[in-house]
Order: sequence, then structure tokens, then C-alpha cells
Amino acid sequence: MSLAFDKILRDILTSRVYEVARETPLDVAPRLSKRVSNTVWLKREDQQPISSFKIRGAYNRIARLSQAERAAGVITASAGNHAQGVALSAKHLGIRAIIVMPKTTPDIDVQPNVLVAAGTVAASVCCAALFAFAWWATR
Repeated sequence: MSLAFDKILRDILTSRVYEVARETPLDVAPRLSKRVSNTVWLKREDQQPISSFKIRGAYNRIARLSQAERAAGVITASAGNHAQGVALSAKHLGIRAIIVMPKTTPDIDVQPNVLVAAGTVAASVCCAALFAFAWWATR
């Protein structure tokens, strides 16, 4: 193995993301495997706390913020899984978060954010207002 691969593997295995994410299994998809005449494996990220792999990227980035950046809080504009990942990550790390969602976001995506984001601000605005709200909230 190359040194670059070794570093990547070490970074993955020692990532702080596992403070909130789970190691999820790989499951064989028997019918799909038969259909394509090959073994198909599914990574079960639906078993994550927010039912999505998005927690990994959100937490990894937020966990690496400096103290000054953490004090400023985080903001995201998302209509679903990324918003949930940011909300859960901020809650776990004790960081203020603002979650901006379009008014057209389905209730099924809004409710988990509101529940997970205790201590965060969830706002539903029209798409044109997302940037204005983000600018205002970070001043």
C-alpha cells in the first residue's frame, strides 16, 4: 500500500465522525444481484441517526472548526438530510446553528430538523430569501 493510501485509511479510521455516526453494515441485495448477475452490496446508511450518510460530512467539518468559528456558530441552507446532519452535529458539539429551509420543504424533512435541533433556529423562507437570511444571520 502507498503512503497516501495509508494516511487516508488512518484518517478514516480515526475520524471523529464516529462520535455521532454509526458503523453501518453492508448487506447483499439478493434480487438485484440475481438480476445483474453479480453480487451487489448495499451500504446501510439508512441506519444512521438521521437515516442518511450526510451526517458524516457535516460532523467532520463542524468538528474541525476553530474555537472562534465555533463561537460564531454555523448556518446552512438545505431542504433535508444535510440540514439534519448539521443540526445533530451542532447539538452534539454545543454549537449554535441556524438551519434555513425553503418554504416548499416537505413536512417530513422539516420536523426531524426541528426535533433534532434543540438550541438551533429553524427558519422556512422562500428560496430568494435564503441568501439574505444567511447574510443577516451571520452579521
